[in-house]
Formats: sequence, C-alpha cells, structure tokens
Amino acid sequence: MFSASRRAFRRTRDALLVRWGILDWLRLLWCSVVLWCEYGSFHLALRSCSWPDTALRVHHETPAHVLLVADLQVRDPSTSRRLGYSALRQSLTDLVLKRHWHFAAGTRPDVVIFLGDLLAPLRLIRSDEEYERNQRRFKSLFHLPRGVTSFYVPGNNDVGLNIDPALARQARHRWTTHFGPLKQAVVLRNHTLVMVDAAGLAEEDYQRAARYTDYEQWPGIPHGSVEFLRALQGEHEKQPTVLFTHIPLHRPDNARCGPLREKGNIQRGVGPGYQNTLGKKTSAFLLQTLHPSLIFSADDKDYCDYMHVPPKPPVGAEVAPPATTMSEAVREITLKTFSPSQGLRYPGFELLSLATPTQPGVPALADTPCMFPDYTRVYTWRYPPLILLTTLALIILRLRKPRAPPLPQHTPRGALRMSISLHTLPPTIPWPLAQGPGQHPPTPFAPDWSFQTPGGLDLGYVAWPAGVLWGACAWWLT
Repeated sequence: MFSASRRAFRRTRDALLVRWGILDWLRLLWCSVVLWCEYGSFHLALRSCSWPDTALRVHHETPAHVLLVADLQVRDPSTSRRLGYSALRQSLTDLVLKRHWHFAAGTRPDVVIFLGDLLAPLRLIRSDEEYERNQRRFKSLFHLPRGVTSFYVPGNNDVGLNIDPALARQARHRWTTHFGPLKQAVVLRNHTLVMVDAAGLAEEDYQRAARYTDYEQWPGIPHGSVEFLRALQGEHEKQPTVLFTHIPLHRPDNARCGPLREKGNIQRGVGPGYQNTLGKKTSAFLLQTLHPSLIFSADDKDYCDYMHVPPKPPVGAEVAPPATTMSEAVREITLKTFSPSQGLRYPGFELLSLATPTQPGVPALADTPCMFPDYTRVYTWRYPPLILLTTLALIILRLRKPRAPPLPQHTPRGALRMSISLHTLPPTIPWPLAQGPGQHPPTPFAPDWSFQTPGGLDLGYVAWPAGVLWGACAWWLT
C-alpha cells in the first residue's frame, strides 16, 4: 500500500517537474530566498534567545522580564535631508529597525528600558517641530504592546555633551517633555533600578575637576546627578541595585570585552558632543556610592562584558559598608546597538530576568544577549546578485525562444477598392429594365447614361435613387 502511494507520488512529482520551465524555477528560487532572508535567518539567529529564568532557580513566582535596547538613532525623513543613495540607505535603516523590533517585542517583555541615543543627533534638529516629528517617528517604529512599561535613559546625542549651555537647557527640556525625567530610580522585584544622566554626570565631573576637588569634598550641583546618586547611598543594603548608564564606566584601554565583541575594545576618548567612557574618579564614585550588582551601558555600539574591581576608598573617607552579597568584582555589560551600524554586522539587544531575592548566595537576576542576523547585507549582497541573475536568465530565455510564424497578410484596402467595378455587377442581381439577359443598364458613371432609357420610357424615378447609391459607394471605395 505504501509502495503504491510512493510510486504515485513520484509519478506526480516527475510529471510536475517535467512541465516546469525556467520561470517556474526562478519563482521557486525567489520565494525560498525571500522567506529565508526575511524570516528564516531571524529564527535561526534567535533560536537560543530566551529569557534566562532557568538560571534563577525560582519556583514560587514568575520573574520580571526586562528588555534592554540601545543606540536607536531614529531619524525623520525631513530631519535627515538626504537625497539619492543616502535617502535609500535611511529607508533601509527604518525597515531594519521595524524588523528588529518585531522580533524583539515578540519576546513579550514586562518592562522595556531604552539606554539612550534614541533620536537623530542634536545638531540635526533645529526646532521643536522637528523634534516632535522625530519623536513621533520613534513612537511609530517602536510601538509598545499593551501593558508594557517603558523607561528612557538619556544619551549624549539626546541631551548634548560639552555644548552651548542654552542649547543644552533646550535639549533637556525637550527630553523631559517627551520622554520623562533625566534620572530616576524604580523598584522591580525588590531590585532598585537606577537610571543616571551620564551626560550630566560627565559635565559635572568637568566642573569638579576644574576646581581641583575630589568627590568627597564636592557639594554637587543642586538637582544634579551627584546629588541624585548620594540620595541613593545605602539602598544596596536593603535590596540589590542595578545601574543603567548610557556612557560606559572607566576601564583600561587594553581591557578585553569577551568573545561576543566583533572588533577592538573600548578606548578612552572625548570630543565635541561625545565621551567614550566616564572619568576614572567618576566611575569609582558610582561604584562606591551605589555598590551595584550589575551595570548596563551603551554608546559604544558593540558588545562588551567587563568586570570592574571596586577601588579602595581613600584613607579617612566615609563610605557605606559593602553589602554582604556583593562580590569583589562588578560586571558591566555594554549593549549592542539595536540599529544597523557601519563596521558592525550583527546588531542586538539584551534580556534581563529579575526575581525577588530570597536568601544570600541565591542568584536573583540573570541576563542573556541576543544577536540579529546581518540584515543589511541581505539588501547589499543577497538581493542585488539575485536580481542580476534573474535578469540574465530572462534575457537568455528571450533570445532562445523560437519565433512564431508570421500572421497571414490581409488584403489591402486599396486592392479591395480596385476589385470592385460598377460597370460589371453580378448577373444574379435582378434588374427589371436590363436590355437583355445577363446585361445591366447603364450606370451613372457610363458616358451614355441619362434619365431616359433607349425606349423613350422615363425611368428617372427608378434610376435616380440607384445612381445616387452606387455613386456614394464608389466615392467611399476610391
């Protein structure tokens, strides 16, 4: 029974394949490539991307799921002011962001934290109207599912760094109006999530250094980042702290970032509008004040997994005692950029699971990185060669196709006119006044035609309508 079914299936398959032509194979090739590039490659790349709940060993509750996204740099077309290839590249970037967010939001997070550089660089936005258009563009691309809470950490491209004070105040006002506070602390599953204004902290560090003052003697700017962090001192004794900063903390230039980094490492650097890492003293101040269990940063666009060793406090300084659950090293994870970036092939995001701490020594948080496939390469090295191959195949198919025989020639209209003579009408046409059998009376075009017949009979009432009719037909044919 099964052998007969297989034979019938093979006969049907062979019959179908015999009738297939080049166009059918091209259609199959295109369908396979599009399905793989648009869906299959993403599912393959994200097959191991799942919430790290198993590392928490928690059975009495479901951990809170936090999705971390960084370095989006969404641009409205009116702000980018690009034409030609640049406009096409910007459209491709928006398409990639939509595709990335579709799969990232498919993980069904409870909370989403955006770690800065959400919109176009500050120098490209010239008015409040342009800022609102960029913000609406961001909201349309990253639509949050119902019931999902979002938090936004400002980046140096969002609020500026080392720029004109008036422009910086305007940028910070826009941020607080459209995205929320610059710095905040929230509690989730008995974890304190501290989100700092890294750009503001770096600028305050410049002011402190200009006065040759250490952080222990620095009073802090009213409502500034240092004042905000000091207000949280000692929170780690109550519950674990997770720090979120856009600018990474200081580390040696030769520090390794782990196997997931594509190239190089994080180097110190500063310039107009950017700073690669926070200062050494600022990083030590953060570690000694907050005692975080885990640190997440962004801005570098490539992945980096680094362990910070908390520095020893200076002699005579009063600092909070370390928590009993704090290890000697603090892990910092620099997130991959979420948008396609020049020089990097694999964008990504981070998944963070938080559970309520039960007892010391039992892990209450866990994270895992997720990498997207090289989607930009699809539109540069996948589709264009396939389009070229399809074009060549169609050209060859057209050249090898046999020519159809020519259609029969129709009789020209002039020949039809010439074939008709009013002097020789068919003899079968009845004509009661013919001179003899098979003969026709004179036509209006004959030289001897008149309204009177040779017998003296007046036939005007018969010949006149017929003459007019034949004359009209002869004029139309000639």
